[in-house]
Amino acid sequence: MHLEQVTAPTSEPISLAEAKLHCRVDVSDDDTWFTTAIAAARRCAETQCDRCFVTQTWRQTRDGFPSCDARGSIVLAKTPVASVSSVKYIDADGVLQTLDASKYTADTLADPCEIVPAYGESWPSTRAVPNAVTVEYVVGVAAEQVDPRAKMAMLLTVAHWYENRESVLVGTVSKEIELAFRHLAAQMWNGTL
Repeated sequence: MHLEQVTAPTSEPISLAEAKLHCRVDVSDDDTWFTTAIAAARRCAETQCDRCFVTQTWRQTRDGFPSCDARGSIVLAKTPVASVSSVKYIDADGVLQTLDASKYTADTLADPCEIVPAYGESWPSTRAVPNAVTVEYVVGVAAEQVDPRAKMAMLLTVAHWYENRESVLVGTVSKEIELAFRHLAAQMWNGTL
């Protein structure tokens, strides 16, 4: 399987003003730093929680459709899925085809989302080539709909990075700095979001 981001988020779950307020910063000297840190904190939270928080588009490929044994489902790697844009495949003759949306069902309520053939349908034959099947789909929600726990985890991360420019706090005893982020991330990762 190959996975690539097609369209990056156009907005972040927390604004520059929110991040600066959280960090009690009222000057604009570090605005560029904050903007970069906000995007990095979102990516960090998305990686830690194994989910996408704001709307973005992904493309996932595989070498063929799954076997029709059992459910024969395509499991999408990114979550939560808002919609499936397209399912394309290289047919047995080597021609790229777009599978009609009536031929499959996407369970966007499932976490992770699964795509299965529609009732009475089966997956078409593909040419035996790498990445013969491509699914493009949209994940995440609008920035203003992001769960407050995710936003808080990102704010904590930005504040941590702002106050501690190194990964280790050094004093009489060196200790890795622990964040409430881990607690919030655990809640979001296990599907309770």
